[in-house]
Amino acid sequence: MFYFFKELDQKMEKTPLTYHVRIKKSYAAAIIKDLQKIDALEVLPDDDTQAIPEWQKKEVRKRVTKYKNSPEKLVDEAIVLKMLSKDK
Repeated sequence: MFYFFKELDQKMEKTPLTYHVRIKKSYAAAIIKDLQKIDALEVLPDDDTQAIPEWQKKEVRKRVTKYKNSPEKLVDEAIVLKMLSKDK
């Protein structure tokens, strides 16, 4: 996973972008190392920032169990979208 920056405006404001890449040529790996040296990118560990927090996994498991046990509590997607559009 690599952390790149792009230009947003003339102020050179930095916005982090995250890419997952597969390096296919050895010269590309060398270029990446050079970019790291000049602080143009940061190589992040695979589990960094992209990991789903444990609390979120627990909540999803809880909801899946709830809806398996009581499928009548599920709401149709079209109804939800209609409700959301009314809020605007």
